[in-house]
Amino acid sequence: CLALLDSMERHMPDGTRWTRPDGGMFVWAELPSGQSAEVLFPRAMEQRVAFVPGSAFFAHEPRQEFMRLNFSNRPPELLEEGMRRLGAVIAAQLQ
Repeated sequence: CLALLDSMERHMPDGTRWTRPDGGMFVWAELPSGQSAEVLFPRAMEQRVAFVPGSAFFAHEPRQEFMRLNFSNRPPELLEEGMRRLGAVIAAQLQ
């Protein structure tokens, strides 16, 4: 978890926010204003980075700007590379 959080600090563009869980397997992240995880997903997959778009986790109106990131199944160096790639994809989408 700490490896993912540290790499997010280094690579996520301004306006991206995320939780800091004490345990579990996931970080819940919010994209910068107006961004959609559903739109971002195929672009991230092109860079070989996967996440779960958060819209499915809302009981009422889905929110498109959220994503769930798993930190439990990759070593720190791959989390770092994944966040570098994902941050670049998010930044490109902002332009």
